[in-house]
Amino acid sequence: MLKSAKQQLKKNQVLVAYYHKFLKGYWLIKSFVKPRKSARVFVRRGFGRMEFFEILHQRKIDYVLLRWWHDLPEMPDGEDMDILIKDEHRDLINDLITFRDNGTGLKCDIYTIAGSNYGSHNSIPYFQINLARTLIETREMYRGVYVPSPLPYFASLAYHAVFHKGYGSGLPGFEKRPVHIEHDYTAILTDQANRLGLEINATPEGLYNWLKEQKFAPAEDTLSKLVEIRPELSFLQKSLFSDVRGGELMVYVVRERLLNDGLLQDFKDFLANKSQFDVIDVRMLSSEEKEICTTQIRGGKWDKGPFKHSGGPPIAFVVVYDSHPRPLDDIELKKQPRTTNRNNIIAKYSFRERLTNSGLRKNHYNGVHSADNELDALYYISLLGDDYRQKVSTEVEIRRQRFSRSWVVKNQL
Repeated sequence: MLKSAKQQLKKNQVLVAYYHKFLKGYWLIKSFVKPRKSARVFVRRGFGRMEFFEILHQRKIDYVLLRWWHDLPEMPDGEDMDILIKDEHRDLINDLITFRDNGTGLKCDIYTIAGSNYGSHNSIPYFQINLARTLIETREMYRGVYVPSPLPYFASLAYHAVFHKGYGSGLPGFEKRPVHIEHDYTAILTDQANRLGLEINATPEGLYNWLKEQKFAPAEDTLSKLVEIRPELSFLQKSLFSDVRGGELMVYVVRERLLNDGLLQDFKDFLANKSQFDVIDVRMLSSEEKEICTTQIRGGKWDKGPFKHSGGPPIAFVVVYDSHPRPLDDIELKKQPRTTNRNNIIAKYSFRERLTNSGLRKNHYNGVHSADNELDALYYISLLGDDYRQKVSTEVEIRRQRFSRSWVVKNQL
């Protein structure tokens, strides 16, 4: 009866039109009363474009206006001001901006280096952190506004065209072509490359390889997140692999707050006893290694996320070997297409749940991050140097050799 009533309602075009009109009005009112907080903001009334930037200078805000600044103080019609700012300076401009569209026409997307304080792009830092830092450290004054210097500007445009715009950039090399191209990135990037004396093909692959050479490209784990947003980037990913002998190397990144709460040993015991993993090593990170891992893992984003508190930056690795990895089911694969071991997911989320359900408000944080697959695990380990990678690889090889056998296994009891 209920199903029949729903079908009748769908057939009633008047009710359907009224419903959609009501829904549109509801979201409009909600966005005005309680706007969603994101990188998208608007300059408050009473401030002009150049006055806004002048105040940033007075307050010694480290920022850079990323694109389309050539005709300042004017901007191209319909273009917002894409601004990159230091994370610690983002709160210093709260009185100058609003998340609500106030009709001033001064629309901004304000991104932070590590993506904190609403400054991320789809929950990912806007640029790879080395590139973001370089953009601010090498900025130049242009007509009263800080803009990128030539080489970082080219790198930021290349990154934006490939990873943010995808096939919408119009770059040759994507299988799909856009119906409308907002900016001719192929021509713009080719012209910029010529000015800089760079021999680069303005294709996704050519630009990606150049960004990698400059250490400006996203790491594999970040690229996986970008591919979830723009599937057309999948051809840039390395192919996943597994050893024919089985087993899987995994790396868990312990964050600072977990260590400070004295739970590192608890986590190690949890992996060994509850998850039945073979713990190969617990590696405390040096100051230099901590800085490298902070910038090169997770896209540099280590804020609190959906938790009440931040787990802090990486402080240690727990390296484990799982002799009997299990595949993900279809639903899990849709959510995490690059994760190869279901045991990894179960262990990570079980420990997080155990932490948040401890009854202590202070324990509501994400204290553990993990590599999604063995490829990412090896990348994480390589950040600590070739010697450490060789040491871990040797330990993994010993464990895999134990499972080598002369006859085909017909059945496992």
